[in-house]
Amino acid sequence: MQIYHYHPATGEFLGEGVADQSPLEPGAYLVPAHATTTAPPTAMSGKVRVWRGEWAFEDVQAEQPLDPEYEPSLEEVKAAKLARIRTARHAVEFGGIVYGGVMYDSDATARAKYGETRDVFALMPEMVVEGWKASDGPDGLGVYVTMTKALLDAMTLAGAAHDKACFDWERDRQAEVAAAMALENEADARAAMAAVSEVMG
Repeated sequence: MQIYHYHPATGEFLGEGVADQSPLEPGAYLVPAHATTTAPPTAMSGKVRVWRGEWAFEDVQAEQPLDPEYEPSLEEVKAAKLARIRTARHAVEFGGIVYGGVMYDSDATARAKYGETRDVFALMPEMVVEGWKASDGPDGLGVYVTMTKALLDAMTLAGAAHDKACFDWERDRQAEVAAAMALENEADARAAMAAVSEVMG
C-alpha cells in the first residue's frame, strides 16, 4: 500500500513510500506516524503541499514559522529523518532488482505475480513462460525474458538478498540516528543527525 510522508511539525509533504503488511493481521497495513494513505495533489508552482487532516496548498512564505527564532525540536528532526530514511529504503526495495544484467520489477504487483508463478512451477516444474515481462526497461518498451523454474528460483534468492540489503541499510541508518540522539550536546546531536545519509545508493 502506497503511503505519503509529511513533516511532523510543518505538515509539508516529504515523499512517498510503501506500508509494511501487519504480521498479525493479513491484509492489514501498518501506516507509520506522520504518514497518510491519501495521495497529495500535483505540485503547484509557488505553493507547498501540507497535511492538515487532508492535503492543502499553502504559499511558500506561509509555510515559514511566524517566529524567526523557531527551530524544530530534536524529536521532530528525528521523526522527519526517519521518515526520509524509510522512504529511501522503499524506493530501492520496490524499485527493481537486477539479476543477470536484467532489471526485474520488485513492486508489490510483481512480487505477487512471482508468488503465483512459483505455485504453478511447483505443479509443472518443466513449464516455460515465453515473453515474461521483466520490467519496463529504460526506453519504456519493456524487457522480456523466458521464465523458467530455475530462473525464478535464482531470482527469489537474489530478491531475498536485495531485500536484506535494504533492511540492513535502513537498520544501520536508524542506529546512526539513535547514536545521534544519545549525544549529550544538542548541537552535536543535530549535526550528527544531519550527517546521516538519506540516500541508498
